Amino acid sequence: MGAEENESYLRSQINYRKQCLYYGAKICSSGFLGSNVREMSVFSKQRSISEPSHLPNRDRFLLPFSIGRKVVFELPYWQKVAARVYPNGLPEPESDDPTQWLFHGRPEESTAPLQVAVARLLGYRWPAELDEKMRLSKRARALVKRCEELARLADDDGIVCIPSVRGEEPAAERLEELLIAAGIKPGKARELACWTELDDWLRNSFFEEHCKLFHDRPFVWHIWDGRKRDGFHALINSHRVCEGRGKGRKLLESLTYAYLGEWITRQKDGVKRGEGGADDRLAAALELQKRLEAILEGAPPFDLFVRWKPLAEQPIGWEPDINDGVRMNIRPFLASDLPNGRAAQGCCAGNPISSGTKTAAKNQLVPRKSTRGSGTGMERPLTSWAPARNPTATAGMTATIRTRPSKRPATLRRW
Repeated sequence: MGAEENESYLRSQINYRKQCLYYGAKICSSGFLGSNVREMSVFSKQRSISEPSHLPNRDRFLLPFSIGRKVVFELPYWQKVAARVYPNGLPEPESDDPTQWLFHGRPEESTAPLQVAVARLLGYRWPAELDEKMRLSKRARALVKRCEELARLADDDGIVCIPSVRGEEPAAERLEELLIAAGIKPGKARELACWTELDDWLRNSFFEEHCKLFHDRPFVWHIWDGRKRDGFHALINSHRVCEGRGKGRKLLESLTYAYLGEWITRQKDGVKRGEGGADDRLAAALELQKRLEAILEGAPPFDLFVRWKPLAEQPIGWEPDINDGVRMNIRPFLASDLPNGRAAQGCCAGNPISSGTKTAAKNQLVPRKSTRGSGTGMERPLTSWAPARNPTATAGMTATIRTRPSKRPATLRRW
């Protein structure tokens, strides 16, 4: 489908009751369709405005009609309204929201300029940039073509360290250069960062805002050693680090031994010179490197276990499948808290898995090793998880990943 004569209008009955054009793709049954596209568009928007806002949330999320029931729709009246609102017909699809499939990719025209700029710095591109046949408005298509201007500023390997490492400029300077190329002046960038310096925003606020914006499915991961101001911080493109055929493993090895390795060498030199704080930075970096090495080897609790895959298809070491999803692949990085880090966040600057409704202590998990055969003569240690009864007594290798509450016995719970 997709031709104008086959278009319909779709409106959701649940959640925020969003509306959109319907081009014939498969959908769930939680919406209603209308064939008078322009009239239904105006009708739905007016209905959203007129719906009472004083009702409780649980009542506002439910519409007074369901599938199979007719909706009162006066076609002649809405034809007149639609002719006034859309005299030239409905506009072509476009979006300035970076969470949408139709987003064009330009930071200065988006609803989250800094987030888009960081993503572009790490080499991320939106679907509209990769699909020349995607139906877009003329404005959106022009903005997509202008994204090529920013491609030269993207990082080559998808790893951007916030401090200067391996001869690369600090992330804040590189981000500022990209923002200037996009037409966003330093003063405006500081305003977008809530009047903080870009370096402080990247270290302390970026990842939390990133997780919130993309509904706890972050595609940029913030890896750190637990030291907020002077420690090692790196932003990595998760699509690169989760790439198959060994490419993702090589990228993680590069982060562990090339980027972090040089940082460790610099701190060792600082210790020899008697530089203040170098010994603490060295200890924190070595602790982070130890965890990254464990992730590469797949040592419990840093191993990947995909509960819906048979044992023969389970990854050994860092061999993720990007189709398993962000929340599955990021788990090894959250498996053990750093001595100087935050609770339940591992070596990440945040925890996109936790719901925020319970304390970390109540949701700490401790590994319980077990061995199961695959039926082919191969044995591989797996890890089962259960809540820790005494969180303070399980320091060090304690896994602090939250899971969805279950009525099953704790000993039967798995990822």
